[in-house]
Amino acid sequence: MANDNETRQLAEYMENTSREVKEIMQAFSTAMQVREQLSVRIGKRTTQIIRFSMIGMSLLSLAMLALLYTLTTNMNDITQRMGVMSDSMNNMVKSVDTMRNTMQMMDKNIALMQSMSESMHSMNTAMQKMSVDIDEMNAHIAGMSANIGKMDQTMTFINANMTTMSDQFLLVNRQLNLMGYNINRMSTPMQFFPFK
Repeated sequence: MANDNETRQLAEYMENTSREVKEIMQAFSTAMQVREQLSVRIGKRTTQIIRFSMIGMSLLSLAMLALLYTLTTNMNDITQRMGVMSDSMNNMVKSVDTMRNTMQMMDKNIALMQSMSESMHSMNTAMQKMSVDIDEMNAHIAGMSANIGKMDQTMTFINANMTTMSDQFLLVNRQLNLMGYNINRMSTPMQFFPFK
């Protein structure tokens, strides 16, 4: 009887163990199937990625070939245009040099104009003094004319000539004043330049 119990227990144990082993094997088989399905899906996706990458690389290679073809066919035109650009830059450099020389000459001429303006100013001052002297001479001549009024016809003729000369000196004085005014107007723009 004790053996029967042990046998029965052993049989139940073996049955339970085989059931557990069977369940474990089924779970392992299911896990392996899931793993295989995942491997197949990963393989398909990897294949698609590789295909799209190869297509992209092919398109990029075609674009590079087209670019190289365009560059090689237009290289002669590009070199000609670069030569034209170089000539244009040389002409620009020459033009800038010419402009610089012209500006230097203008600076020298403007410096001379300043000294000319100063000379004209001193000339204007001298002319004004001369005008004052001529006015004084006119006054003296008028006084002399009053004192010589009793002289004969020859002195009257001389007096008339002196009056004419006085008028001419007045005209000269006016013209000199006008000239001084014009010279002052001409030299006023030079005061705006910062150099002397």
